[in-house]
Amino acid sequence: MMGLSLTSPMKKHPFPLQPIALGLSLGVIWSLSMIFLALIELNTTTIAWVQEIGKFYVGFDVTVQGIIAGAIWGFIDGFILGFLVAWFYNLFAKKA
Repeated sequence: MMGLSLTSPMKKHPFPLQPIALGLSLGVIWSLSMIFLALIELNTTTIAWVQEIGKFYVGFDVTVQGIIAGAIWGFIDGFILGFLVAWFYNLFAKKA
């Protein structure tokens, strides 16, 4: 039975991805993107991206607390995506 490995890359292919490292990288990038998006919205009144994303990221708003909440949600979302991409890449590359 195949289990979910959090640490070691697959040994069959020469360029495995590290799931934790990719998860952290994408988590930081997505978190910074949420902060950047909220800061842009502070200076404009016509873009409602933060309000739309706030429907999915609870607490995300154009306030200090809302920006922190959006950054936390963005990190979690990006980490999960990066981890899964690396894990599936390693899984499929092992079988190829």
